[in-house]
This record gives sequence, structure tokens and C-alpha cells, in this order.
Amino acid sequence: SHHFSSLKKKLMLYSHILCMLGLGLLLTSSLAFSPPLSFSASSRQAAITRVYSRDPMPPSVLRNTVHETKHTVLAYDLFTPPKPKATIVYLPCLFRSKNSAKSANLLQFAKRKGVGFVSADYHGVGRSSGTFQDASLSIWKEDCISLLESLEGERYTLVGAGVGSWVSLLVARDRPDLVQGVVGMSCDPDFTEDLLWEGLKEEDKAEIMEKGVKVIEWGGTEYPISRALIEDGRDNLIMRGGPNSVKIDCPVRLIHGLSDPEVPISTPLALVSC
Repeated sequence: SHHFSSLKKKLMLYSHILCMLGLGLLLTSSLAFSPPLSFSASSRQAAITRVYSRDPMPPSVLRNTVHETKHTVLAYDLFTPPKPKATIVYLPCLFRSKNSAKSANLLQFAKRKGVGFVSADYHGVGRSSGTFQDASLSIWKEDCISLLESLEGERYTLVGAGVGSWVSLLVARDRPDLVQGVVGMSCDPDFTEDLLWEGLKEEDKAEIMEKGVKVIEWGGTEYPISRALIEDGRDNLIMRGGPNSVKIDCPVRLIHGLSDPEVPISTPLALVSC
């Protein structure tokens, strides 16, 4: 048990380091010469103290600022340095709040690099309004677009974890004018159909459709899976069209663990081929 806990902490540390490396590469690369979509198997060699260094001054972050969309009263955190070079927008994992180890380390990265940082709770999660049972990919996408339109920046670097990567890709596809680039961690587009629905027992599928929601275990974690999430997911599948079917022109960096218990490495590789 102790060995597993220690290993889990190390894996989390390495994933955070790889995210910083991928994001740094994206922010510093020339967009004119960067390929639109690539998969990066980054080395875990990095200066850990640099990634996790503390700022000399307390962070000046506006916490739980409110933005109202047609679906949701969004709660979001905002950091805006003087004359920001760019702005990072973090989109969390499924059923996870905006406040996490990933978002905290992205904020520190943003402060060191002089770039802005934004992260919001999804509809039905954390301090945002709504219920998770009514939430969907379409609502999360539209809420994200509405929030970006309300901010003062021009184009944003979207950093998504899990379902946040899928939402990021949808935003980049539908509103390329708002997106400078995408970093996907454990990117899982189409997971509702390809990974989740296909693996459920028939009685679980029936309960989701009849009752509207059921808590299921996926990859060792329990999630409340709703009919709205499944049905709306089918309207937002992006890996069905074959080569060159994902119409995203900005740079995309995908960071994925080879032993991810929820999303196999074949998912981001399939995305690259699209």
C-alpha cells in the first residue's frame, strides 16, 4: 500500500512536469512553422525545482470571479500580469474542479513566464451553477467560448486534462479566432462512446437511459454518468471522419501516459491520424 502511494505521487509529479514542458514548447514555438497536430513523448528529465519553485510574492489571483452564460453562472479564477504575452486557459478533467495540483502548477508556470491564467468550474461542478446530471460537452464548449469572449485577451492557449482536452478541441475547431494552441493531457475525445459506453454492461446502459444517471467505476474512479453526457457526446464525436477530418489549424501538443488506466495510448494516436 505504501509502495503504491509513493508510486502514484511520483507519476503525478512526472505528469505535471511533462505538462510544463509541453506547454513551454507550445508557447515558445513559432506558430508559422509548427505542425498543426503532433504527439510528443517527452522525456521526464527536467529541473523539478524550477517547475515547482515558489514565487517571491503571494499570487495576485482573482478567485471565484463570476461570468454568466446562457447555461451557467460560471465561477472562474483569473490571473492577469502586466502586459501578458499570452493567456493559458485550463480545462479540468471530468467531474473535477478548477482547483487542483495541475491548475496550481500551471498558475505558477504562468506567473514565471509573464502570461495570464484562467480556469473555470464546469457547469454542474464546484462553484459553478447547474447539476452535473444536466451537463454536456456542448454546454461546456459554449460556456468556454462565452468566457473567452468576455475576457480582454485575443487568442488563448487551451490546456485540457481528460475531457477538458476534448472540450478544447471543440472550441479550437468552432472558434479558431479565439485559440492560439491546445495542450492535451490524457486527451480522450469520443471517450463517452468508444471507451465508456462500449465497456458498460447492458443493465448499466439501461439504468442510465431510464433514470438519467448512474454512478459507474471507470479506471478505478467512480463517476456519475448521465444520459445527457452520453447522448450529447454522440453529437460531438470528432474521430469518425478519417485522415485530415479534424479541422483544427492551430498547434496541438498531446501528452499521455503509456499506462493510463482510463484512456489507452491508442486514443491520442488515433487523434493524430485524424
